[in-house]
Amino acid sequence: MLEGGGKVILVDPTSAGNYEGLPPADIILITDIHGDHMDPKALPKVQKDGTVIFAPEAVAKSVRALGKDARAFEGADAIADYVAAEAKSGDLLLVMSNGSFDGLCDKLLKKLGAEVPVEANRR
Repeated sequence: MLEGGGKVILVDPTSAGNYEGLPPADIILITDIHGDHMDPKALPKVQKDGTVIFAPEAVAKSVRALGKDARAFEGADAIADYVAAEAKSGDLLLVMSNGSFDGLCDKLLKKLGAEVPVEANRR
């Protein structure tokens, strides 16, 4: 569970997880269609009315088939557009990726009007 800016965020909740005592999620990120990421039985345990689920399209389609709202993005530009439109002053934004993810961080910084840092060892 991640908490920031008054929001509770869960990543890949599963039925095996213990969510007792945790607040319901405002945002759920589901990163893959496989069962260790996408577990439909876990969703009722961790969400509330108004919880937004972000996922790849194959996952979002499965979530929508359960009668839940889920959003999928075509790529880094669409994600940056959405986050920049939703972010408010004082929000803490965390982007976790094992690569450049099509330059998402730089695109997001530009959309937010922030200076893009130049790093010597940037990959």
